[in-house]
Amino acid sequence: MKKRNINITIIIILLLFIIDRFVWMPERVKGKTWMLESGRNLGDPMAYKWDFMLNGSEIVFNDNKRKEDYPSVYRNRQSKFYLLGCYFGNFYILDKIRREVIIYSEK
Repeated sequence: MKKRNINITIIIILLLFIIDRFVWMPERVKGKTWMLESGRNLGDPMAYKWDFMLNGSEIVFNDNKRKEDYPSVYRNRQSKFYLLGCYFGNFYILDKIRREVIIYSEK
């Protein structure tokens, strides 16, 4: 009986994690302004729809930071980015190519 309760608890936690990942987490990213906390600068401040969009868990940057005006930001955005998480006011981004974690915090 105790083992069954543990299994049910693990299944519930996994379901909550999956629902959070695909339903609630993208909503937490949207509608906020994000400021660079650590890692490479991808634009500071950064906002959903203005600077980037989510395609599933992939982060796709808009072309509003031109190479001539923002050379370092433009260069830093030339990679593949993945939404690691959005927890406790922090937005965690994984650069798939460079294998770096970039952290933005809610403004």
